[in-house]
Amino acid sequence: MPRLARKNLGTCFLHVMVQGVNKEYIFSKTEYIEKYLSIFNKNKVGFNFTIIAYCIMNNHAHFLIYTENIEDFGKFMQKTNLQFATMYNKENNRCGVLFRNRYRTEGIYDERYLINCIKYIHENPVKAGMVKKCEHYRYSSYNDYVKNCGMAKSEIMLKVFGKNCNY
Repeated sequence: MPRLARKNLGTCFLHVMVQGVNKEYIFSKTEYIEKYLSIFNKNKVGFNFTIIAYCIMNNHAHFLIYTENIEDFGKFMQKTNLQFATMYNKENNRCGVLFRNRYRTEGIYDERYLINCIKYIHENPVKAGMVKKCEHYRYSSYNDYVKNCGMAKSEIMLKVFGKNCNY
C-alpha cells in the first residue's frame, strides 16, 4: 500500500523522526548533536514552522512541528539532513546515505495526542536509560519548557498549557 502523501495528512501538527541508516549511532558524539541542531537552526531561517518539542538521541531524533506548509517543511528537512550527512560522511571518511529513508512523519490530530507526543519525546532519554530525569538530558526541549526559553518556546504551547502552567 503506498504511503499517504505528506501534503494530504490533514493536520499542521507533525511528529517528525529521523534515524541513522541501520540504526547507526549518528549522534554518538556531542559535537554531532550540536552540529545537527546548529544546521537545523541555521536552515530554519526562511521557512515558516514552529518547533514545539525535540529530542536528539544517539541514533535518532524527534521533532514535534507546527507548519501550515508541509511541502515547504519537506524542503527544509531535505536541506538540513543533506548538509548534516555531507559533513558527517566527510569527517568519518564514509560515503552513502546516512539517514534511514528520508524522514518519518506522523500527523497529530487532537490535543490529547499532542500532549502525549510531547511527553513521549521528552521521556525518550529516561526510557533509554541515558538519564534518570528529563531535566538532566541536555539535547531535548524539556528544559525549554521548564525555563520558558530556548528553541521550543512558542505561542502555540502557551495556548495549549496556559501562561502559568507548571509543565
